[in-house]
Amino acid sequence: MVDLTKLLGRLIEHGVEFVVVGGFAATAHGASYVTYDLDICAPCMMSDEANLRRLHAALADLHPYHRMTMNKRTFVFPPRTIEETGNIYLKTDWGQLDVLQAIELGDYSFAREHSVVFDLPIGACRFLTCATLVESKKTTARPKDLLVAQQLSAILEATPPPHAMTPITEIAFSTYPVTDIPRARAFYEGVLGLKVTMNSEMGENGHWIEYDIGAGTLGIGRAPGWKPSADGCCVALEVENFDAMIATLKAASVPFKMEPFETPVCHMAMVHDPDGSVLIIHKRKPGHH
Repeated sequence: MVDLTKLLGRLIEHGVEFVVVGGFAATAHGASYVTYDLDICAPCMMSDEANLRRLHAALADLHPYHRMTMNKRTFVFPPRTIEETGNIYLKTDWGQLDVLQAIELGDYSFAREHSVVFDLPIGACRFLTCATLVESKKTTARPKDLLVAQQLSAILEATPPPHAMTPITEIAFSTYPVTDIPRARAFYEGVLGLKVTMNSEMGENGHWIEYDIGAGTLGIGRAPGWKPSADGCCVALEVENFDAMIATLKAASVPFKMEPFETPVCHMAMVHDPDGSVLIIHKRKPGHH
C-alpha cells in the first residue's frame, strides 16, 4: 500500500540525511499537485557509507529494489557496484523513493543550504524552500513542472514576507527589581559605591534609578507586579580591588550566596542584595578580557 508519509517517517526515524524535493515538497508548501513518489536529495555516492547504511536500515523490511534495473535487483548494503549509488530509484512496499545526488540547480550541499526545516507529526526534516522549488521546476521546464511552479509562485506572492530581523547592537542596561528604594540605595550606593546617573519617579508606585558603570548601565526599580528573585539572571560587577570589595561587603554583613573563589581567568563571589537578588563580584586576571 502506498503511504509516502510513513515512508518519510521511516527515513526520519533512522536519521537519514536528506532534503525533500520534487512533488512531495511542492505539496508541503501548499500546491495541489498529487504525487505518487517521494523525491529526496541526499549524500548517496559510494563514499557516503554512513548515510547509505542508514538508508538501507530504514528500508530493509519494506522489500526495496532498484526499479530502473532490468532484473529489479534488491537494494542492499554495501552496494554491489557503483551503479547502485548516486541516483537511486527504488520501489518499496510503501511507494517509490527516488534518492538523488543532486537537483537541477545544484548538489546536496546546495539543496541543504536552500532548505527549511518542517516540524511534522512524524518528526522534523528538511524541505527545499518554496522559492528554490519554483526555480527548480522552471529549470526542468516540463509542462507539469511549469504548472506546479506557477502555483507555487502564486502561493509565494500571497504569503506575507517575514519581518526583517533587526540586529541587536548592545545590551542597553541590566536591572534588578527592588521592594524598598531607600534600603536598596543604601546597598548599591552606600556599600557598592555606585553613583546615581538617573533618578525618576514612575507613576504612583513606581521608581527607577540608574548607575552608569563604564560603558554599561545598571538599573534598580520598583513597579507593581515586578518582584525580586534569587533564581533569575544576575549581573557581574567588575571591581578594581577584589579583596577590598569582599572586605567591604563582609563588614556590611552582606549575605554571600557563594564565597570568593578563583578560576583560571578571574576571582569572583556571589552576594545577595537586600531583596535577595544575586550579584557577582568579579575581577579579571591580567591578560584576560
